[in-house]
Amino acid sequence: MREGKLSLPRVTTRQAETPLYEALACRANRLSGILIFAYLAFHLIGQAVLYVPQLGGRLPQLLFLSEFQYLPWVRAILFASIMFHCFYGLNLMALDLGVRLKSRIPILTISVMAILSAIWELFRYGHN
Repeated sequence: MREGKLSLPRVTTRQAETPLYEALACRANRLSGILIFAYLAFHLIGQAVLYVPQLGGRLPQLLFLSEFQYLPWVRAILFASIMFHCFYGLNLMALDLGVRLKSRIPILTISVMAILSAIWELFRYGHN
């Protein structure tokens, strides 16, 4: 038997040396949900100002809300948020059903899809 020296267990997964993709994806999922909710609130208030007669007197103060929702960069952020939130939610449901996926590959794929949808939306409005 060996005596004397204590050693810590080996780090075979090297998780401490790389970013924790699940933690980053969870934070990105929460942020995308907050962005979607904020856009929805601005959209509802902007439409209410335009179509509810009782709010017609407040139209000059809140007119920017109806214009804000159609800005290309706002829609690009919205589309990227919806894409990430939707597909990451599907990824979580697949994991709950027992599908074994590596954590990094689906998250990176979902992130690339979200970024590409934002770029597509920017180019779609840029050509008009």
